[in-house]
Amino acid sequence: MLPLSLLLIPTLREQYPVYPLNNPQWSLALEIAANVLHAFVLARLPTRRLSALVGVSGIGLAVAIALTGRNTLGSTGDNFSLGLVRVLFCYGSGLVVARLWLANALPSWVRWRWSCAVLVPLALIITLPFWPVSDGVGDILVTLFMLPACFAFTVRAELPRRLESLFAGLGLLSYPLYAIHLPILTIVSLTLPRSWGSFVGPATALVAAAAIARLFERRRGRPAADAIDSAIPTLQA
Repeated sequence: MLPLSLLLIPTLREQYPVYPLNNPQWSLALEIAANVLHAFVLARLPTRRLSALVGVSGIGLAVAIALTGRNTLGSTGDNFSLGLVRVLFCYGSGLVVARLWLANALPSWVRWRWSCAVLVPLALIITLPFWPVSDGVGDILVTLFMLPACFAFTVRAELPRRLESLFAGLGLLSYPLYAIHLPILTIVSLTLPRSWGSFVGPATALVAAAAIARLFERRRGRPAADAIDSAIPTLQA
């Protein structure tokens, strides 16, 4: 099982996780596929055609969510292939927003205070279970409309200079933390009492993610590693 995970080979067994040792790995694997597609196809598409592709994938994703009842597409063997549509929409949406931002073509009203850009997406996720809609409808609204809109607002937000290093560090931590948190939390929960595990697990995952981020970012230059260093004390406080 470990060799399959290391080689990013999914285990396609009906409703079982496609990567039993670290289930979030399904999205990492498909994101790598999306990067390959980007290099050979998406990067060559004009923005209008790319937007059309995102629209078509969004329609397909909405239909898939409506049929399955939730947006858990891609994580289990019976819906792993649908994860391709999910990743294509999300990845493609990010590309479209990035192109418009780089071209300074985002509408002028797409501008929030930085605090709103941080808190509104968080509030959406926290309050979603309490919305008076079905899981499927809620997932469609958030996935296809609200989160892409939040991303567009976020890229236009301007941070105070004193917070730039902190948020840069948090951004560098986010990807490795997502990639490794589940195995660490699982091991801790199986080896320590619950009263200890609820603290030790997240702390261990955070430290491990910081070590990984620092290792790789040091290869790219000192400023990135310094951003990680500045984020850690703030998180610990």
